[in-house]
Order: sequence, then C-alpha cells, then structure tokens
Amino acid sequence: AMPRYPVLVLSFAPDGSKVAFSVKNKVFVYDFGTRKFVNIPNSGHESTITSVSWSPDGHFLATCADEKQICVYTAMSGFTSQLRRAVRKKISSMVFSSTPAGPALLFSDKLGDVWGCNPTSLTHPFSYLLGHCSSVTQMVLSTDGQYLMTSEKDEKIRVSHFPQCFDIASFCLGHTQAVTALCLATVALPGGPCEVLVSGSVDGSLRVWHFQSGTCLGLLESTCPGITAQSLAEAITEQPPPCIACLAVNPLRPDEVAVLREGIENIAIYRLTPTTATTATPATATTATIPPPMSFAALPPIPLAPGCCPLHMAFAPRPTPAP
Repeated sequence: AMPRYPVLVLSFAPDGSKVAFSVKNKVFVYDFGTRKFVNIPNSGHESTITSVSWSPDGHFLATCADEKQICVYTAMSGFTSQLRRAVRKKISSMVFSSTPAGPALLFSDKLGDVWGCNPTSLTHPFSYLLGHCSSVTQMVLSTDGQYLMTSEKDEKIRVSHFPQCFDIASFCLGHTQAVTALCLATVALPGGPCEVLVSGSVDGSLRVWHFQSGTCLGLLESTCPGITAQSLAEAITEQPPPCIACLAVNPLRPDEVAVLREGIENIAIYRLTPTTATTATPATATTATIPPPMSFAALPPIPLAPGCCPLHMAFAPRPTPAP
C-alpha cells in the first residue's frame, strides 16, 4: 500500500497512459490502462525525490533527489531496469530533449550550471551546456527544440539557442524576485499559432514573454481569484503576496494556464488573450516578428478542499487518437 505522505512532484507519460509521482524517496507509476500501480522494486534514492521527468518517446523515466544521484528507468522493461549516475551537485530541475542520436537528459544544479547526458550510458561523459550566477530554479525546452529557457533566483530568465547554448538569444527581465515557475503556452494569432513563455515569481506576478526577443507581452500583478480586493489588500499589508508555486498549460486549450499559489486554496485559470487594438510588430532583418500585447483573462477558479494547498500539479496529455 502507498504510504500516506504528500505527493511532491508528478509527471504524465507523453501518451497519457501512465502517471509517475513521488512520495518522499519513492517513485510510483500508475497505469491507466490496467488501473494498477506498476511494481518498482527500489527507487534508488535515499532522500526526498525533487524531480520526475519522462523522455519524449515515453521509453525512459528519470528521477533525482538531494543525494546527488540520477536514476533512469526503462519503461519497456517494466521499470525494473535501472541506471544510476552520481552528479557533483544537488539537482534543481530536469528535462528530456530529442536528438538525432536519441534522447538526452538535461539537468540543472543548485550552483547554476546546466548539463546534458546520455540517459542510457554509465560511461558517457556529462556535457556542460551553460551557467548562471545563481541557482537555476526551472528549465523548459521550446516545442521545436531550438530554445532552452532557464530561470534563476536572481530574477532573470535566460533564453539560449539549443544545443549551442553558449549562443544567448535573449534575457527576459522584469520580475523583482526569484522566478519559481515556467511553462509554454500557444496563442492563436491571425498569422498562425504562436508559442509564448509564461513565468511566475516569488513577487506573486505572472508574465508572458516572446522568449526569442525577451519582450514582455503581458503582466498580471499578484491577485487571487476568490478573494475580495479588501481582504487581499489587508493580506498584502501584513505579509508578502503569495508566491507562484506551479504553472501548467491545458493541452486541450494551450492558451489556458493553471496557476497554483502558495497558501491559496484554489487553482486559478487564465486565458491568454491578445490585445485586439494592436497588431504584431513585423519582422526586420535583425528581429523576429513580435506578437501583440496579451492579457490574462481570468476564468472560474477550481476550488480545493479546506486546508489543501498543493505545491505541484500537471494536466494529463492530449489523448492519442486511435489508429
């Protein structure tokens, strides 16, 4: 039986058939087809698991914890095949990328460095990708795999060309405190769909970015749906605004962003809406087309049970069409 402890991180398989989540130092995988938990004999970790990530093809599941170790499970073997690799520093985030040679696992450490490795090899050396001046908090890859976005405790978001990460595309600057959450959303524009970056911070604000140029397209100051303006004002005078704990994008409506705030008993939902009074800035010889400004249109929030203030969430992926 699964122990009764908080679920700290969870991640859906790309095809939506399974979900992996961690409880303390154990990882669990639930199969929606069989409606049973997959038996994983040993998580391989001694301390609390801090990140769980699937490869894009769903063949590998990677976990990391504070004891400076990465564990990679092979889904095709029923998660019994396990590869463990030691790292020098504590890992803050992980993400898989697809390369012509196969999947690559990218991970950031709490000293601000980002590394890449072959998740199937014990001897393949780590590749240094980039470095920050402070701890990396979050990391995401653009859908086309051409940009790697990393946020840090010093309020900045760096956008690097991938895999040549020494080539910096832009910096997204505007948050006044540490950036704690990143996600990619897609907004329908007259010229076609546009992928944008959404960020959340300890300062309580949300921002949407044209990440290729570092242009801020929209800002939502600290607000909490379901709380009156008077009560919010009173709360802010007594304590800082609630930190953004987690962001997730609805795969069926990729312009909708779910927001978890620390200490708030609901999940806020916002739809990214382009400002109709303005148009996109056309591209030039040196700049890309910049989308029009965008606003965060509040949708009805999802209430949570009293006392329930989770720190992580994820949408199930779009169902795979039947052949």
